[in-house]
Amino acid sequence: MIESRKRLEKAGFHPRVTARPLKELEQESISQLRKKIHRPSRRTFRERQRRKLDIADVSTTGRRVRSGRLRSNAARNAMSSSGPLTRGPWYLTERLEKIASEAVNKTLSPEADTNGRREQLTMESLMNHSQMGANMLNHVFAHGHKVVMNLAMTSSKMFKLVTENANQWDFSSSSYKAKSPSTVFVAMLPTQYTHEIKDVLSKYSFPVNSDKWVAMRQKLESQGHRDGQKMRAIGAEHEFFQKARRFRRQCLRSNGPYWVTEDTEIDPRTTRSAVEWWHDNKEAINIMGSLKALKTMWSANQFEGSGNKQYQMPLSIAMDSLQKLMTEMHTVSTYIEVVHLHDVPLVDRRMLAAMMRGMPHVVRVGVYRCPLIHFGDVIPILDLIHEINTGRREKEMPAIKGFDFYPNFEDGMPYQHQNAATYGLTWGPLAMDLGQRGFYGILLKAVMKAKAMDLGQLFEKDGALMDWLAKVPNVPLGPYCFLDALYRYLEVDDEDPDRDEKRTQATYDLLKPIRIAVETNLGQDWPVYYTKQMGRKYFCSSCGYETFRELFPSHAKYLPRIRRTCCACILQRDLDDEKDHCKAWKLNLLDIVCPLWGLVHLEFNKEAPLYGNGAGLIRLKSTEAERDPHLAPEVQELTLIRDNKCPSDSLVGLPTLESIAKGTIIPSLWKEAVALGFRYDLQRRGILELRHRYSRQWNGVPAFPPTREDGGAPDHEDELQPTDEDGDLSFFDHRKALVVANSMRLSGW
Repeated sequence: MIESRKRLEKAGFHPRVTARPLKELEQESISQLRKKIHRPSRRTFRERQRRKLDIADVSTTGRRVRSGRLRSNAARNAMSSSGPLTRGPWYLTERLEKIASEAVNKTLSPEADTNGRREQLTMESLMNHSQMGANMLNHVFAHGHKVVMNLAMTSSKMFKLVTENANQWDFSSSSYKAKSPSTVFVAMLPTQYTHEIKDVLSKYSFPVNSDKWVAMRQKLESQGHRDGQKMRAIGAEHEFFQKARRFRRQCLRSNGPYWVTEDTEIDPRTTRSAVEWWHDNKEAINIMGSLKALKTMWSANQFEGSGNKQYQMPLSIAMDSLQKLMTEMHTVSTYIEVVHLHDVPLVDRRMLAAMMRGMPHVVRVGVYRCPLIHFGDVIPILDLIHEINTGRREKEMPAIKGFDFYPNFEDGMPYQHQNAATYGLTWGPLAMDLGQRGFYGILLKAVMKAKAMDLGQLFEKDGALMDWLAKVPNVPLGPYCFLDALYRYLEVDDEDPDRDEKRTQATYDLLKPIRIAVETNLGQDWPVYYTKQMGRKYFCSSCGYETFRELFPSHAKYLPRIRRTCCACILQRDLDDEKDHCKAWKLNLLDIVCPLWGLVHLEFNKEAPLYGNGAGLIRLKSTEAERDPHLAPEVQELTLIRDNKCPSDSLVGLPTLESIAKGTIIPSLWKEAVALGFRYDLQRRGILELRHRYSRQWNGVPAFPPTREDGGAPDHEDELQPTDEDGDLSFFDHRKALVVANSMRLSGW
């Protein structure tokens, strides 16, 4: 361990990982951990949120501050000028200048001049050029979101040029925020606040959801006016309330609130129409029947009260917006070359696959913070890119050359609580034996596939994924050390006389961040582990790959060879199965519009190849998935095949982008999904109302929040994290990562 550390201090990281010095990165990492282990109290957090939202409210609407005084124009200008549009620390980097120069060289003739003399070109003049501006912007977007932001943040004028010269689709209003001749398509969910949306109540003086209200909303939506989306948002909340009042009368409970007794069956007095509307959903019916009388607007309405808060789009509206987004993507599929998706709800790997397969000219894809796309999805997405590129090469069409990726990151609860923790990978605690091994197992597979395809951006040191990896709590600089060792191993020449020793050293360094977290006595690795034990491999009966035993659960050594499953596959499955933030509900909606997928969800995708030089690290040993029933049992026990598939990551049997946009069957299923989304929206609001009304014991009725793992706040900023019952055996959070960092520093590791 100490020798490994000395080598790293002397040689530094591989240039593909980072150019920054080891100690500088270490100090920065430990400093960040120390800051992040401290969460504000709930009261402090609320106060900070209130001040933040008051500032946002005043700066956009000119409303009075809490004291009642209206901010002056100078104050508002100062406030806006301190924002991201001013010139600040976002100056052009060397990499951005190189990208810009390449774009100019491809567009600008060397003979270009003005009045017989060479024109002095600046970034802003180039971007503003009628011919080269769009081409240059396409080139910048092709290098990922960080490069775009580096350019946009150089000045307010540049920000305006960038934002106005890309096709920007606003997911909330299902319309373009900006439309241009560019071949870049950016879909995003902007942050909105309730006060901003409530402005329409003063603009349009019709009763909410009256005939005049609906007519005006439809008119504005047809024009792409944002007020149409605001009216829809307010109207939906009122409709939820009216439905709740109806079902409060129809879903009766003679035994009181449903959590008081163990009887969760539907009360016989519940009307048949209510049971049918809810499709026999016992929990939802019991929630409606447990509500107190709703004489006035319930607290579950996002727009109730005078406070300003961040707006959360209902699932029913989001599902409708997703169909409109995919329909528009089909419309522009004839010319769009670069696609970026930012924070888009309800886009999982299946919807992403439909998009990518249906846009034949797209050569660069960026996926950033989409809540249903997790780290484990990088594996099926890389297989998807391989499948698409194989088909395109057969048709002599351009292949997908780059994939920029920032998976969903779980920050945990925003304020102090006994369960509050940031795990990054998951919302709740995860067994260390699974999490650490699975995290690096997925990383190994992804690097080997991306390198074999020569896919850009994904593992570039300035890419979004490297930022994400560095953010996940882990052993100090674990992903950096892992990738450094991996690149060193892959670059060893077969003709190098020292190849064996170099590969052995690289293998030891590769496994180091895994073993630090899950093994003991690492200071005694020499000589037994290093010379005799390291490098042993197991076969995974789920994916068919053979790789290091350190990437399998510790109990795998006790299992038959044909029943071992690697932690990468198990972690993929567990990430899919998370239930926080209504993820299961959201995936249920997408299941409806993928009717065939449920029959083939365990099918294998067309695997992307692995980089050839890494066969000593991992290799695909078997693609057989069924055992020959005619073989004798003792022979079957000797045959290693992948007949124990773990994650349901299949991307076959999915609807096409065209069938979503123009078909007859999928649109009808989509309506069914929107209807289910509405029921989920109403059920969720019922839970929030019960949390508000039964926050503590009342007249012998126990408090409601403790009866639910989420504290009665599903998909809400107050949603609780599960209890960490395993303690030291759980995956890293910031506190645990800091403890390990200090321990390694003292040990000289």
